[in-house]
Amino acid sequence: MSASNLSTTPGRRRPETASPPWLRLVPSVPVDAPRAPFIVFVIAVLGVGLVGLLLLNTSLQKRAFDVSSLQRSTTAMADQQSDLERQVADLSAPETVASRAAELGMVPNANPVFLRLSDAKVLGIPIPALRAAIIEPKVAPKTVASTTTGTTKTGTAKTGTAKAGTTKASTKKTATTSQTGSSR
Repeated sequence: MSASNLSTTPGRRRPETASPPWLRLVPSVPVDAPRAPFIVFVIAVLGVGLVGLLLLNTSLQKRAFDVSSLQRSTTAMADQQSDLERQVADLSAPETVASRAAELGMVPNANPVFLRLSDAKVLGIPIPALRAAIIEPKVAPKTVASTTTGTTKTGTAKTGTAKAGTTKASTKKTATTSQTGSSR
């Protein structure tokens, strides 16, 4: 029988011969890799990271200063806006408008006329205002108290400083009412 017949014949095995094993241990080889490039690489990575953190921190601090500066300017502008709103309210008060109109020579009209916008019809009889019919604007007088004389612009007081229209008699009256109210 030939060798080719032995391998093709079913049920038969090849005779085992002594062969070296397929897997075997390899002796360890000492590795002498250069360490200098690795150390330089690690130091370079750490240096780049440190510089990056420094730039990031500087950028964040600059933005924080910008934000605080903008907040200060916002506060200043809000204060300015409130002052301007107060000035507008003072200037648009009816007594201010009336006194400014009188300074400009305007007179109030006792017979106002209205215009209906839907059909442009004039409601009322237009009568021109007369200069002789100037009505002084009704403005409440400002109260200014004087400590030396005890007088005010709107009234006089017997002694000391007083608010508008306050006298010694009205002070006694309130004192007696408070005493009787507390004793009940």
